[in-house]
This record gives sequence, C-alpha cells and structure tokens, in this order.
Amino acid sequence: MSARRLEKIAKIIQTTVSEVIQNHLSDPRITGLISVTRVQVSPDLRLARVYLSLAGTDAKQENLTLQAVKHARGYIQTRLADTLTTRTCPRLDFQLDESIKKGFAITHILDQIAAEHTAREGGNPPESSLENPESNDER
Repeated sequence: MSARRLEKIAKIIQTTVSEVIQNHLSDPRITGLISVTRVQVSPDLRLARVYLSLAGTDAKQENLTLQAVKHARGYIQTRLADTLTTRTCPRLDFQLDESIKKGFAITHILDQIAAEHTAREGGNPPESSLENPESNDER
C-alpha cells in the first residue's frame, strides 16, 4: 500500500480515536487531558499503534488512564470501523507517548544551563533579535 494512503488512514484513525476518547468514554479512571499524538499503521493495515499523551496527571493516574483506554479498545475499534472504508479495521495498540515530557525536560535543562551561564558571566544575557523585534528597526 502506498505511503500516502497509509498517512491518510493514520490521520483518520487519529481524529476518530481522539473524538471517541474525548466524547464517548465515561470511565472514571480516565482523568486529565488525553491527546492522540500520532498513529503508525502497518503496511498490511492489520495493526495501528496509537500514541497517547496524558497531561495533568501523576504516573499512577497515567497508568490507570492508559489501562482504561486499553480496556475500551473494542468499543473504540467498533466506532473506528464505522468510519473507515477499508475491508478490515486495524487492531488498535495504545502506547504512552513520552516525547512531550522528554521535550519539557530538555527545555528545563537548557534553561538551567542558560541561567548558570548568565550567573557566571555576571550580567544579563545578550538580547536576541527574536525576543526584541524593535532592535531590528534601529539598524
């Protein structure tokens, strides 16, 4: 199957799964903000790996929310089958996406390094043209 077709199917799966989780699941274990960050579909359309980002919860609550979504897999897959026009509906495999948390951690580390560098230099950091757009007009 062509890569373009797989991308289109992955996008349909992403929007449908996100809509079902947000609007149709009423499991009390599901808390916080759930985002479907990406979907990877196998070339034979038998498996779709759905990556979820969970915000506003601790690690224990994240695990409970992920278990609840996995428990509702059959219902989500049934709703997805109604949307897809393919012969079969891919089996959904939900995974926790840690990339956003890793990105925040990297940003935090870079901010610490910048603060240490500023403290070592003993002054304010140099103004960049991105932070102060008026400095470009003075040239």
